[in-house]
Amino acid sequence: MLNTAINRKKWKKRGEKMVDVTYSVDMVRMKTKVPKEYWSRFVKSKLDLEPGAIYWRKTDFKSYGHNWQIRQSHEMGGEYSYWLGYAHNSEDSTSQEASLVIEYNPNKCPIDGLLEYILGEFYASKDTEIVTLDIAMDFEVNITNLIVDKFRKNKMKIIYGGQGEDDLTYYLGQGDGRIKIYNKARELGVDGDLTRYEVTKKINKKIRDVLMPEFEFEAEIPTVGYLNTLPTDKTLEGLLWAVRNGYSMQRLTRYSRDKMREFISDNTELQFDDKKISQAIRIYFQGYKDILQFR
Repeated sequence: MLNTAINRKKWKKRGEKMVDVTYSVDMVRMKTKVPKEYWSRFVKSKLDLEPGAIYWRKTDFKSYGHNWQIRQSHEMGGEYSYWLGYAHNSEDSTSQEASLVIEYNPNKCPIDGLLEYILGEFYASKDTEIVTLDIAMDFEVNITNLIVDKFRKNKMKIIYGGQGEDDLTYYLGQGDGRIKIYNKARELGVDGDLTRYEVTKKINKKIRDVLMPEFEFEAEIPTVGYLNTLPTDKTLEGLLWAVRNGYSMQRLTRYSRDKMREFISDNTELQFDDKKISQAIRIYFQGYKDILQFR
């Protein structure tokens, strides 16, 4: 399984211990062009015979016409799945070729079996386009201690799972740049504190482009505050409690908002590093290229 969870950076709170942040590539969507005749033969010889492949059609203008969800089994037990879409409904139907898109999670999908065959057959080229990817940033802070600022995102939603105070997920924004923050330790079923901050970002670059040293990941990622200390100002302490429980910082007065952000910045702020993210992306796709053995 190809994984890029090797890039770490530390932030130091004033007077407190340092916090490690681990960066990794999570979900990947890639696109290429495939002749329709060739794809038809591939479907008949491979996908139609694959018991783990579920097919469905979609006709709306924003979707791919032909869709497959494919489930495979790990050699060591367990399952993983990925998605294929062919012939976007906005494309010219008279063309002899159409777009083929794949979406998979590198942290859950080992490159073997049918997935390896598909990637090697259609996506083993530096000209393959990376459409979107998810960057995951993990840090050992309990999610209940986070101070999540809506920042410039148009929407923020908090979902409570009902299995305890720390069973909650934040959703910020929609579409490109959307953010999901959740309790990764609870998802993994392990003890301790581990929060995941996940950003979905459009890349729209070829693999060859992201492998270049000058490639730069660009996204306006909101910072996150976390509480290991409380302010001496009781009013500010109450505002922090309200924001931690879903009250939007944008609804505070400008004075209160500035005081909050000043406290977070001075004491407990995490700022994510675009350069470290860029490095994680390059390392992942270099490993991807090496596994599939293409130039």
